Amino acid sequence: MTVPLPDVTDPEFAPYFEGCRAGELRVQQCSGCGTRRWPPRPICVRCGSASFTWTAVPGRGQIYSFIVVHRAEMAAFADRVPYTVVIVENAGDPAIRFLGNMVGSDPAQLEIGQPVEVVFTEVADGVVLPNWRLSGTGDGQVD
Repeated sequence: MTVPLPDVTDPEFAPYFEGCRAGELRVQQCSGCGTRRWPPRPICVRCGSASFTWTAVPGRGQIYSFIVVHRAEMAAFADRVPYTVVIVENAGDPAIRFLGNMVGSDPAQLEIGQPVEVVFTEVADGVVLPNWRLSGTGDGQVD
């Protein structure tokens, strides 16, 4: 069974996925007040501006929260269990939190606050997704 993939051409998220293919995490940044935001929104929650650019943020952070999935809710993920899903607080802006899979780590060894780094994984032709691993365990390049 095929795992569902994001629509990397969706105009709202396309710049994010272009960044992933280029090996960087990108978020919206308000042109009015400079506030970074993730996930994308049509207007800034701080100043109300609808003007923004996409900017790169560090591919590092710390584990804010995590869960180990032992039972796949979708048949397409049945052969992947158990797997760990993390929420990562970005090192460049703690208000930015990314969701992704944790790779290369024993879930029993994970703790809130551990430093992590992004690793970009090509999951299909033209679809590169960010995953996370404990800092210092690899080079962060597209796999």
